[in-house]
Amino acid sequence: MPDRREFLNWTVGATVVGSTTACVAADSPADPPAEPSADPVELWLARVKQAYPSDKLTGTAVEEIRADIERYLAASRVLSSFPLENGDGPYPAFRAAIGA
Repeated sequence: MPDRREFLNWTVGATVVGSTTACVAADSPADPPAEPSADPVELWLARVKQAYPSDKLTGTAVEEIRADIERYLAASRVLSSFPLENGDGPYPAFRAAIGA
């Protein structure tokens, strides 16, 4: 299971590869126009299969993973839609005074 740093590297790496591919495609006038990007669920599922190849990834397991990815992406959209102001941030941690 990747830790949060590995996940961040994985996410940033996927973003960089996607944006690099788009830049190369845009710079080539002889290429036909780029097709719309694939479904994010399918992209994440392909990445999971690539990162964790296994004989245990059967149809049922893949469908469960797909459902989890869809749920995570839906939650991400909800969280991203919440408007934040400049001063919004995590509440500072409460620390009890020792000896008080």
